[in-house]
Amino acid sequence: MKHHPRGLLRGLLASALIALSTFTVSPALAELTGTVSGKVVDDTGQPLPGVSVTLSGPFLQGTRTVVTRTDGTYLVPNVPPGDKYKSVFALSGFTTAEKQGFAISVGNDTQVNATLRLTAVGAEVVVTGETPVVDITRTNTQASFDADYLRKATVGSTGRDYLNVLQHSPGVVGTGNTASMGSNSQQNSFTIDGINTTDPVTHTFS
Repeated sequence: MKHHPRGLLRGLLASALIALSTFTVSPALAELTGTVSGKVVDDTGQPLPGVSVTLSGPFLQGTRTVVTRTDGTYLVPNVPPGDKYKSVFALSGFTTAEKQGFAISVGNDTQVNATLRLTAVGAEVVVTGETPVVDITRTNTQASFDADYLRKATVGSTGRDYLNVLQHSPGVVGTGNTASMGSNSQQNSFTIDGINTTDPVTHTFS
């Protein structure tokens, strides 16, 4: 029995072509996702690199985040088809933009562009101050002695009257009719509850 190599080779080649045509799927059927792309610019139209683009949607597991290129463009590949997708565009120093409600179709690219504006720069200055030890609104000097001080202070050996207490005030000198702040006794006036008590003994200095 004679063999025909050429005939056998032709048969094998035909069988291989039939098998290949049986298992070959068109590119349109093989592609089951779409893409999202676009460009992000500022309010003057200049491209913004480094913008975070976060894609989310009911047909996407979790979120997908990409960053814009130097020319402001971006691409999110392999996105499942569906609708109600949302993209959030964020960059430090700019207002955040949001685009929502767009759909993704199989084998197609969905364009989603955005414009970001500079955030308003605001500064808050808080000034805090303490009450000065010296009251700059007063034009007189005064000294206050509470009851505890008067019980413990030495206010004279002959009597504990207010004339002796006055000598505990800064700038007050003398005994009896005292003088204060460099003046003499005739240049001072003492009042208690509005009553003139200057020189209560002789009343010669009132």
